[in-house]
Amino acid sequence: MIPSLKILPGDEIEIKRKDGKEIVIGPGLRKDSQNSIVSMKCGVLKKKENFFWLESHQKRYIPARNEFVIGIAVSKSAETIKVDIGSSEYASLSFLAFENATKRNKPNVEIGDLIYCRVLTGNKDMEPELVCIDANGKANGLGVLKDGFMFKVDLELARRLLAGSNQFLRQLSKHVPPFEITIGLNGRIWLKTNSCKQTIFLVDAVYQYAAIAESDTENFIKNLLKSDQSLE
Repeated sequence: MIPSLKILPGDEIEIKRKDGKEIVIGPGLRKDSQNSIVSMKCGVLKKKENFFWLESHQKRYIPARNEFVIGIAVSKSAETIKVDIGSSEYASLSFLAFENATKRNKPNVEIGDLIYCRVLTGNKDMEPELVCIDANGKANGLGVLKDGFMFKVDLELARRLLAGSNQFLRQLSKHVPPFEITIGLNGRIWLKTNSCKQTIFLVDAVYQYAAIAESDTENFIKNLLKSDQSLE
């Protein structure tokens, strides 16, 4: 399989199973009535082990199962929270979809809170459903994000930063004071630092990195640090 294969909407994609592993498809792909894999939009076919998806330039986030996103609580009822995840409609998050949550012990979520969630269901015919637990019922970093600062980036940049091969944040963290960062595949990034100056520096660094090739990452970081040596 060619990792950079360009795909058009409606193209049928032949993917062969390797080592008997089941093929898992992600954003931009679907199975038709004949169980064939068909593209839903233009993009470049990407793969990670047995997981395949289409990477493309798009502004609106389309929810996909098991993707991790950062949402904003916009309203709540006795049982659920409506969450803005940047898709065409609000997603639903149950108060019971948190670790150790019960009807008597519900998490404290206020309107306007930022929530790091996992997409449980993402279907064009259904309201997106979110949870704040992993497959084992543990929070594992999911839940309300306290304090910090949130900013938006292109969906493509968010996926790029989360790619296992990407070294930008790992390398940068070796040269600046400790910080916390959470990246949602819906193009939202939450950042928590010890100073406003560091926050501004890191946000600007991420925005600039969007135009940098992977091979130039090391030189880019060196130039960043030269421009603001007070952070080292």
